[in-house]
Amino acid sequence: MYEVEFTPTCGICEIVVAELESLLQSQATLQVIESRLDYVCNLLEHESQKLSKICRMVVSQYTPKLIQLIEQGVDNSCQYLHICTSSSYIGTFNSLDKCTLCKLTVGEVYHLLDQHEVKEVILDTLDRMCVLFPKTDEQKECDDFIDMFAEMIVNFLEHDEDPSTLCDQLNVCTA
Repeated sequence: MYEVEFTPTCGICEIVVAELESLLQSQATLQVIESRLDYVCNLLEHESQKLSKICRMVVSQYTPKLIQLIEQGVDNSCQYLHICTSSSYIGTFNSLDKCTLCKLTVGEVYHLLDQHEVKEVILDTLDRMCVLFPKTDEQKECDDFIDMFAEMIVNFLEHDEDPSTLCDQLNVCTA
């Protein structure tokens, strides 16, 4: 097995693919897909303007092709499109801070609850989010975060807590 070079564009492509797979599985409309991907790019803006711009570029340039590849069952769509390349690992997609990770988690849970998914499916989906990180220690940090907060986030959102302030309420995001 070869290693994949994770650049910011590659890492964001993997996030977009994971989101598209979830949306396509729930048979979301194109309008819902566009809105959801816009939301993901907005969340990345907290991490950096650069990541948000890269996200918007990936979404605008590759979404139709990624959807087609996912529907055809092509694995490693980002590699197939040469967004991620085979080579030595350089890990330039830095781990997201806990606040951004929380907001991505809340967004995913909120979306899944809106799709009337059961708690077990939601927690399983969140566990799979962590493999998007290129380094094992980043995956562990994500796994630890999910283990600590996922169930709490699901419970809060099931009781109609405001998703935009939930991470602040959990004291994960500081002013």
